[in-house]
Order: sequence, then structure tokens, then C-alpha cells
Amino acid sequence: VKKILISTGGSGGHVIPAIALFDHYRENFEIYLVSDRRGAKYIDQNKYPFEIIDTPKISNNIFKIPLILIFFLISIFKSYFYLRKKNIQYLISTGGYMSLPFCVAAKLLNVKIFLFEPNMVLGRSNKIFLSSAKKIICYSKQIKSLPNKYKHKIFLINPLLRRDLYILDKSIKNEIDRSFKILIIGGSQGAKFFDEKIKKLIINLSKENKIYLIQQIFDENKKLELIKQYNEINLKYELFSYNNELYKIFNKVDFAITRAGASTISELIFYNIPFLAVP
Repeated sequence: VKKILISTGGSGGHVIPAIALFDHYRENFEIYLVSDRRGAKYIDQNKYPFEIIDTPKISNNIFKIPLILIFFLISIFKSYFYLRKKNIQYLISTGGYMSLPFCVAAKLLNVKIFLFEPNMVLGRSNKIFLSSAKKIICYSKQIKSLPNKYKHKIFLINPLLRRDLYILDKSIKNEIDRSFKILIIGGSQGAKFFDEKIKKLIINLSKENKIYLIQQIFDENKKLELIKQYNEINLKYELFSYNNELYKIFNKVDFAITRAGASTISELIFYNIPFLAVP
């Protein structure tokens, strides 16, 4: 049985595709999943066994660079010994700086590297290892920033969804009431913009329409502020920071406003939910 390691971490945009890959490969291969501590919060520990190997966060502070390099080298050594211990044959990197040590270690051990790029713009970390990768797993051939000399490496697939989405009956609508139900998903990188800008739009819409709002918030400290403002206009709402089972909310949504993340868009399309994407 072939042994595959999926390296991920950081934001949900990296981790959710990794989980989808894990779901699809786990029955036919011996699959391992590794994340950093930031990415661990997006993984359901009861469903997905994984290990944490941290990578130092890249900083522009020149005084921190020597320390970052030391920790980065330590991360490479940890990744090297992990790959040897598990006898990994294939590495799938979902991008992000947290995958760099594993890609370096895989190259040293001649482990086959596959890059997973679900987005339309090639990530900086994936770009570093284009020459070393066997294939670049993509949802589209029109990837921006991908040099022509590497386009032959593209392995095109249909968008992957987490297995739980296929199991959930999308024909059943969980009716709250007759309000128009709006879901706002900013993602870990975009929710702050949604906190500040989309809020004004929702408040204006609620003046003339009966709305039920389900909103992701970026900063828990802003939660009380939002509660106060929404209560003042008698808006019905739910607020959350992150939900591992966000797909269960789809059953009660009429419309979504979302950052243009590949995983979220694929899930919304699967559930036939109209949406406005804000790149």
C-alpha cells in the first residue's frame, strides 16, 4: 500500500482542501496528515488523525530573521525524520509557508512531491517547488503566475468536497422562518473586511426586508459590538468565528456573500446556493 503524506496548515483555505484529499484517498492508501498549530483548529480531531509540526511564521523584521532561520532548519530536520520514520513515498503539499520544510525534506529524500493548487492564482510556496514537483493538482488550467514551462505538469481534477457534504441530504431545507437567510463567510483572511464593510449593507437591507443573518466574524472582540447594533434594528442573527461543520448551515441558507475561496465556492455550487464572491 502506497504511503502518502498531506502537508497543510495555516488558514482554512489550505486545510479544507487537505481534508477533502484525505477523505478521498483514505480508503485506498495509507494516508498521513500533518499541520501546524494554526491549521489544527480547522481539523476535527475526532475524524482525522494528524500530527502537529510547527513552522516559524515568516516575518519582515530583519532582527527576527536569524531566529526564524534556526527554527526553520529545525522544522526541516523534524520533517526529514518524520518522512523517514513513516517511509512516506508521496508528499502532497497544499501550499503555505508551513509546507516548505516538508517539501525541502522530501526533495532531500527523493520523495515524490505533488502540489495542490485549488485557487486561480499560484501560491508563492507552491511556486518555489514547481521544478521539483511531479504534478500540480488544479481545478483549472488557467492558473495565474504559472510559467508556461510548467503547464505540462498540471493534473486537472473536479473540485473536491469533504465527504460529509455528500452524505448530508441537500434536498432538506432546515426552515428557521420565512426570513430571507443570508450567510456571510469571510474566511480567516477576509472576515475582517466583511466585519467592516458588509455590515453596513446588511443593516440597510434589513430596513426594508425580513432577513435572518448567519455571519462569520473575524475578531471575537467585535462580537459584542455587532450584537448591540443588530439588536438595535431587531435583526435576527447567528454569529460564529469558525465552524468545522459549516456545510450543515447550508441547509438553511438562501444566499451567501463570501470571499472567493476555492473550497467555499465549490461547496456553495454543490448546494445550488446563489452567492456573491468578493475576491
